[in-house]
Amino acid sequence: AHFLSDVFIGAGIGVVAGVLFLIKQYGLRHPQANFLLAIGFVLLIAGCRSAAWRAGALWPLYRLTARWLAQRSFSLYAVHVPPLVFLRAWLGDALWQPTLATMALWLPLVAGCLVYTELVWQLAERHTPLVRAWLNGKFGLDQARTSS
Repeated sequence: AHFLSDVFIGAGIGVVAGVLFLIKQYGLRHPQANFLLAIGFVLLIAGCRSAAWRAGALWPLYRLTARWLAQRSFSLYAVHVPPLVFLRAWLGDALWQPTLATMALWLPLVAGCLVYTELVWQLAERHTPLVRAWLNGKFGLDQARTSS
């Protein structure tokens, strides 16, 4: 099992690095690049989730990060799109080329999106179960479900 997780992690890193190289060297475009990057990240996640890797020291950090991202997935989705659309309109296709300059631009953008995601989640999304329960009680939705 340990060998298999190493293979998945190595393959995932290899695919992601290869796609970044193809984007830089040959201008690989969407949707091909997105599809290949998704495959690479699936391999990485599969390797990280394996039983052998879970026994390692990084498992608690991975679990906390995965849970944090899962709880905030909609907020993260909603928050990251407007800045990307703005930057694409402002910088054009140069934004998508993996250079040191674009990575220097991306790091603060990612950090800002994560901070804003947390704010949106704290103010709105985390209250969804409470609002759902209130609406169910107010309009008798639970009773309608159980009687059918």
